Amino acid sequence: MSQGLDNLDAILENSHRIAQAIEGLEGASLSDELQALQESAEQLEGLRDKFFMKTVAAVPATKGCLTGSEKVLKAMETFKDDQGEESLMTLKRGLKDLSENVGELLEKAQMAGTTLT
Repeated sequence: MSQGLDNLDAILENSHRIAQAIEGLEGASLSDELQALQESAEQLEGLRDKFFMKTVAAVPATKGCLTGSEKVLKAMETFKDDQGEESLMTLKRGLKDLSENVGELLEKAQMAGTTLT
């Protein structure tokens, strides 16, 4: 399996963990973020068969998403521990950044390839 696909698997696993954690939170209004995360995960599942994901070009984009998902998991733990407004804002910002990274990955994966002659 390519590094891009390995990263994709890790991103999807982290996304599912994040979604489960959000569903288990009480008092946090993250329903919009949860819906966006679930939609992103569905779209990412569709990338598995894309040629782009099997190339080296996918590595930087998937690495950015993977790093973003790991930051969200850390922010989630911090929020669970203190339930503070600042940690909630950090969590929301992390989810927004992750969504943007996923959007960039989806855009790159849809781009037409280059023909080498």
